[in-house]
Amino acid sequence: KKGEEVIISKYNKPVVKLVLIEELKSKRRLNTAKGLVVMSEDFDRPLDDFEDYTN
Repeated sequence: KKGEEVIISKYNKPVVKLVLIEELKSKRRLNTAKGLVVMSEDFDRPLDDFEDYTN
């Protein structure tokens, strides 16, 4: 449960404490890099170096 701790003891001395780790919220936002990346018109054109392997 939230806020609950579990302590494991050995010979009446605490050796381990288990606590809930809260999930960190993401700080990412959508569309913040829009327009920063541009692909050239010939992006999908086969590379000249691979012509021998594609025919």
